[in-house]
Amino acid sequence: MFIMVPPDNDAPQGMHTLYADRSEAYRVEYVNDEIYDTRDGIPLHIQLIYPCSVPPRLMEKRLPDNGSALASAFANVKPSVTWPLVVFVEGSAWMKQDCYRALPMFTDVARRGYVVASVEYRPSDVAGWPAFLLDVKAAIRYLRANAELYSIDKERVAIWGCSSGGNASLLTGVTGWTREFDDGLCPDESSAVKAAISYFGVTDVPKMFGRPRDELSTMMVPSPEDILFRTSVIDHPEAAAPGNPLNYVSEDKPCPPVLLIHGDEDGTVPFNQSVLMYEKLVSCGKQADLYKVKGAGHGMYFWTKEVMDVTLRFLDAYLK
Repeated sequence: MFIMVPPDNDAPQGMHTLYADRSEAYRVEYVNDEIYDTRDGIPLHIQLIYPCSVPPRLMEKRLPDNGSALASAFANVKPSVTWPLVVFVEGSAWMKQDCYRALPMFTDVARRGYVVASVEYRPSDVAGWPAFLLDVKAAIRYLRANAELYSIDKERVAIWGCSSGGNASLLTGVTGWTREFDDGLCPDESSAVKAAISYFGVTDVPKMFGRPRDELSTMMVPSPEDILFRTSVIDHPEAAAPGNPLNYVSEDKPCPPVLLIHGDEDGTVPFNQSVLMYEKLVSCGKQADLYKVKGAGHGMYFWTKEVMDVTLRFLDAYLK
């Protein structure tokens, strides 16, 4: 039990004084491995980073032995708050993700007043296209359906990803108008988002391979794209067409604002991939911003304060 007591006025000589911040603006807490669904026998997890503290209801769910007492105590101290949600998709070439390694990068995002939810999808060697997109959209619907438990504002949701996660982010954003990729979980909820962010994401799979076929044969074969689409995407580019976000953009279809950030020295996903997406969005009258990071590779030297500042301003503009 947490008990509020009167302040202690002892002040020995030489003591220093600091002052509490009851807004808890600097505090961040982490919730690990929330399972949102099980598909193909694989439990799919969400990692959550919270401003301030974990919501009382969620604390009670995760700590059944003493969570109720903790939740009651915190509920008396801190009023219930709902936060805008930022769904993050870690890149992995659509294979098995490491959804933990980038989490420290999001502490400043949480301190800005967002819940960050890093979502796991099925790896492409287990389930090919469109499994990863189905999973990401299912996670969004799950979080919306459980908005009260997770203290999120279901009307203020954005998506963000890097590399293959950027591809997932863009696909989620540009397909909000269709239910084609909504399957199974929480069917009454929407997977549409208010904004989409791509860091060095794939936008046109066949155009990734701007090299002769014989040169490509010395590289990774099969490529991650071949594994995802279960065929050679160079020989059969039509097979990859459904995974190209720019194919879903048109003047008559709704599309959320899009932020594209990409390094000009990216040897994995060429910078032109973001250029193609940007030009398609702008030509269709959609809101889009493109930033080139000079000297950055595929994540290498990319994560700068300037990149994060641009990202936070974008989120603030469309979620607050």
